Amino acid sequence: MNKSLRGFNGYLYKIESNLYKTYEIYFSLLAKHNQILIKLNETGTTLKHSPNSKNQLRIFKFKHNSILEAIFHLSLTIEKKLPIVNQIWLKNINLLIK
Repeated sequence: MNKSLRGFNGYLYKIESNLYKTYEIYFSLLAKHNQILIKLNETGTTLKHSPNSKNQLRIFKFKHNSILEAIFHLSLTIEKKLPIVNQIWLKNINLLIK
């Protein structure tokens, strides 16, 4: 699986693994421990990246995996639908003010 996801800190995460599910990697990346490692190893000014932290990152075991997986997929769906909702909202506003 190969997906790029925007994390809470603005990084773009390229997620691919044969051992872990995408949501496990994504939520592990968002864990405080990994965020600290990413911040400590970040380089770049405009486009930040943190290639040196890759070997130090940890994949965490989570409880309630089915709930986390559902939240993960729901957040992807929302992220895809939000621009469409935004366009509809703007069109409605424009119709009301004309």
